[in-house]
Amino acid sequence: MRFPFKHMILALPLLTVIGCAPDDDLRLDGFGLLAINLDLSSEALGTLASTSWGGVDVPGEFRVGAVRLATQVSYGGASTIDTYKKNIDVRFSGGEEWRGRRRWRLSAQTMDPTMLRGSTGFAAMREAGLTVPEVEPVVVYLNRELLGLYLLTERIDPDFFAVRGLDARSIYKAQLGNATFGTARLPDLERGFSIRSKPESYVDLKNFIDQLASPELDRDPEKFFELVDESSLWTYMAASTLLDNWDGWRNNFHIFNRTENQRFVWVPWDLDRTLENYRLKEFKPGMTIYGENAVTDFIKRHPALRRRYLARLSELASGVFAPEAHTDRIRTLADRVAASWEKDRVLARDGRVYAAVVDDLLTTTSEWHALVRADLAREQERSP
Repeated sequence: MRFPFKHMILALPLLTVIGCAPDDDLRLDGFGLLAINLDLSSEALGTLASTSWGGVDVPGEFRVGAVRLATQVSYGGASTIDTYKKNIDVRFSGGEEWRGRRRWRLSAQTMDPTMLRGSTGFAAMREAGLTVPEVEPVVVYLNRELLGLYLLTERIDPDFFAVRGLDARSIYKAQLGNATFGTARLPDLERGFSIRSKPESYVDLKNFIDQLASPELDRDPEKFFELVDESSLWTYMAASTLLDNWDGWRNNFHIFNRTENQRFVWVPWDLDRTLENYRLKEFKPGMTIYGENAVTDFIKRHPALRRRYLARLSELASGVFAPEAHTDRIRTLADRVAASWEKDRVLARDGRVYAAVVDDLLTTTSEWHALVRADLAREQERSP
């Protein structure tokens, strides 16, 4: 059977391992990390190869040590579905759970050559007080042949909130770079947000967008905090600024509201495009530190709200996200994943050197932080 080049990362291991007898306790080298094995038949791999854009599930088995669970496997991630190394979604059959969850993503972190941005970014955001998914770098095998280094990532769905004791009424995921919160998007909200709750409805989101654009709210901006959770919003904005999470202003975040107060809360998602070196040249004083969507535009229009956001940004810039704190996170994790990174055929391609890509991230972290701190000082002088 022949597979297109872009599917080869899942197809190659099949050639050498079909017919191996199962073990009660599968022991694979995780190079210091957790090792996960996916067993898929040739028919399942063929289906994945021919239906990658359809989100089609195929049957397989998920194995960690002595744990064996029947699972459904599919490709995930709309923007990375055509990349060489893809995200893999697993959903356990028959309501089974692993680590208390029925669904996980094995994220390829396609845009991050270090495989450090997601883990360290979520760790800092959690420390800052945001609700974030559980993540862990893992080594993934297919039919006992090495696929590479992935980021095991908890899915954000109704179960995500239930296990945390959060009563989520409506859950929306920002997507396709179209999550602007602007009224121009009201006729086709599905292009900017997907619904992750039941029953599926855009009513709460439409009401929020309508109220955000109302002249009454501009006349009394304190009522803004009847619509959003203030702590969550300030922290998400500040963390996204300090990590240069540019992909998280109109894309790759979740919001949810609760039955009791319906204020929207921000939950981050997918941080593989944070702290990219080329962005240093695109920093715009007086603009970049605020982000770009209708919510942040509203904040910029009102000095009192702007001052409150800048205060939170200043607090996190000198605390959780201080450059020495975040570079320590990066170095610590880099030491853990170095051996597995070097075994990954995609990450280590073309003679890449791990120390070099890590040093680039460390340098970018410090230089980006300096740009933010300088602009923060200017903005605080402008908004006394």
